[in-house]
Amino acid sequence: MNLKSRRMMLTTFQRNGVPGLLFLVIFFSFHLLKISSAAGNEAEALVKWKTSLPSNSVLDSWSLNNSRNLCNWTGIKCSRAGTVSGINLSGADLNGTLDQLDFSSFPNLTVLDINTNNFEGVIPSAIGNLSKLAYLDLTTNLFEDIVPVEIGLLTELRYLSLFNNSFNGPIPYQIENLQKLRHLELGGNYFDGVIPGEIGLLTKLRYLSLVYNSFSGPIPYQIGNLQNLRFLNLAENYLETPDWSKFPSMPLLSFLFISGNELTLGFPDFITGCQKLSFLDLSFNYLTGPIPPSLFTNLVNLEYLGLSDNQFQRLPSPSFANVSKLNNLQLHNNNFSGPVPEFLGNISSLAYVKSYNNFFEGKIPSSLGKLRNLEYLDLRKNYLNSTIPSELGLLSNLTFLYLKKNQLSGPIPPEIGNLRSLLLLDLSENQLSGPIPKTFGNLTSLFNCLLISNNLSGTLPQEIGNLTTLSSFEVGNNKLSGKLPAEIGKMRALAYFSVKSNKLSGNLPPEIGKMRALTYFSVKNNTLSGNLPPEIGNMTALKSLDVRSNNLSGELPRTLFNLDRLVNLSLSDNQFSGLISLDL
Repeated sequence: MNLKSRRMMLTTFQRNGVPGLLFLVIFFSFHLLKISSAAGNEAEALVKWKTSLPSNSVLDSWSLNNSRNLCNWTGIKCSRAGTVSGINLSGADLNGTLDQLDFSSFPNLTVLDINTNNFEGVIPSAIGNLSKLAYLDLTTNLFEDIVPVEIGLLTELRYLSLFNNSFNGPIPYQIENLQKLRHLELGGNYFDGVIPGEIGLLTKLRYLSLVYNSFSGPIPYQIGNLQNLRFLNLAENYLETPDWSKFPSMPLLSFLFISGNELTLGFPDFITGCQKLSFLDLSFNYLTGPIPPSLFTNLVNLEYLGLSDNQFQRLPSPSFANVSKLNNLQLHNNNFSGPVPEFLGNISSLAYVKSYNNFFEGKIPSSLGKLRNLEYLDLRKNYLNSTIPSELGLLSNLTFLYLKKNQLSGPIPPEIGNLRSLLLLDLSENQLSGPIPKTFGNLTSLFNCLLISNNLSGTLPQEIGNLTTLSSFEVGNNKLSGKLPAEIGKMRALAYFSVKSNKLSGNLPPEIGKMRALTYFSVKNNTLSGNLPPEIGNMTALKSLDVRSNNLSGELPRTLFNLDRLVNLSLSDNQFSGLISLDL
């Protein structure tokens, strides 16, 4: 009853001699009776639904004996009028279905949040009765089957999330009726078919995610009409290349994920006009051709650039890069060729650079030494054929350095020893020569050191004994000579030690018995001599012991019987004497 009607009734009662105060008493008594009746219906509907669910103490307060306290029931929120306006049972560990929930009993419901439970079955078509619903969250349940077309009746919806269920079939085109929707999350389901162009009518959308489904066909160009969109995730589907020329720039878009689809042809041109973009992921597609220079000059807010696992062929060499916020650059598994771009050294914010498995050639730019925030540099499996620039020693925050499988030559620069934060160093399968620098002893955080298959010479520096956190030390297939330093016994965390196929000589130091964490020990194909030290029996974690193809001699120590975890023992091509038990 509106204000005008109320005034007319009051005037009528006054003309008939009924006091205004008495009228108000009658009127509000009737109003309260109506509210009480509505609340009673809601309580009955909730209890009926509760009884259809497996028993759960979370809902103990839901009882008709407690109906006067409906607004204090677990998960229930009421309006000022005393009717249910919100049901929030998120994370309540509930099971069952929505089949027995009488949606028509909740005409004032604005929030229904049952995310992170174990509800199953279908969404009842009666959900369309919730005409005032503004927030619907069914995230992380076990719902299945199609989404009912009645979802299109929820015209007040601002937020809709069906993430991480088992819904299938197409998105109903009636979704176009949800004109007030700002957040639409349908990811993590089994939706299929094409993405309906009607989705482009939801012009108030700020967030749209269809990730991890089975959508196919071209990306609908109508998505470009969503000019208020900040977040767009179409990743991990079977989407194909649309006519990108029909896509306008999306001026407010900050996050764009189209990875893991079946996009072909060149780089999508509209992207370089999305000037607020901070996160771009196009990885795991079949995109080809060059990367436009405007990507590095227009997108001034870019922080993450994922171009990996495509067939891109060329990076630009702009005179300047205007991506001063770029933190993470993913270029790996492409067909990029030519030199590593010098301009990368001017992007001081870079922390992660992955460019492995491409066709880059020439030198490693010394300008990379200016990237003082760099933590991860991976250039392995390219055709780089220069020396390692000493400027890499300036990267004081570097934790991972991969240069494996290139054609790098010359010495390992001693400045590498300045990388005190380094956890992993992999220089394997190059043509590096000269000694292992003594400064390696400064890498006291190092966990893995891999120098396999180079032309390194000289002796193993005793300073490697400082690497007490090292788990893996592999320098096989080089030209190292001299003795194994006794200091290796200080490497107490070492699990994997291989110096195979070098020119090492002298005795095995008894200090190796202190390497109690060692599981793999290989010194094969050297010229070691003397006895196998009995202290080797203290390496009780050992699973593989390989000393074959040396000049070792004497009787085998009985302490070998202590190695009860040993599964591989290789002693051949030495000069050992005596017998060994078959039980060893």
